[in-house]
Amino acid sequence: MQAKVVGNTPFKVLKDTCAIAPSNGYTLNYAVSKDGPWTAWPEDVPSNETLIINGLTPFMWLKLEGNEDELDVIL
Repeated sequence: MQAKVVGNTPFKVLKDTCAIAPSNGYTLNYAVSKDGPWTAWPEDVPSNETLIINGLTPFMWLKLEGNEDELDVIL
């Protein structure tokens, strides 16, 4: 499934992998519910880099803190 993510809007991961289109950079955050609490990944995602994530727990929540773009996400 493909979705559009605008800004730091939370989105639910449906499987154990996802891919996020390149942007101007952000910090990946994850949580077990849409309302948090959120945990930030220790390293920022650099500008213009496609992020591919493997080994996720299905149905967890992600958000892209600091994202200012509308990004394509494959869930």
